[in-house]
Amino acid sequence: MWPALEALTSGEESMSSVGMGMDRGGPAEARKAASSARFKELLDDFEKTPIPSSFATSERELAKKELVANLRKVAEDGPDSEVKAAYDKARENMKILASP
Repeated sequence: MWPALEALTSGEESMSSVGMGMDRGGPAEARKAASSARFKELLDDFEKTPIPSSFATSERELAKKELVANLRKVAEDGPDSEVKAAYDKARENMKILASP
């Protein structure tokens, strides 16, 4: 179990909220969700928490670092195309982190 990853990806104001924002309202809604204080708190906690040893690999360490950077880019003001690209990259990072 990886509580920090679970908290980041599920529940209110989590990565799922960012994804729903992207799906329903596009980059502007995703940016709004990623800019919330709660989401930033979840992302900060995730960044600070080490990957549990049973899940730790160099590939996951890199994916974690990139996920945090990409989700922070989603929250930044910038062209919609950059927000969407950062979100798409974050989804790819998440696949690596969540793989068995």
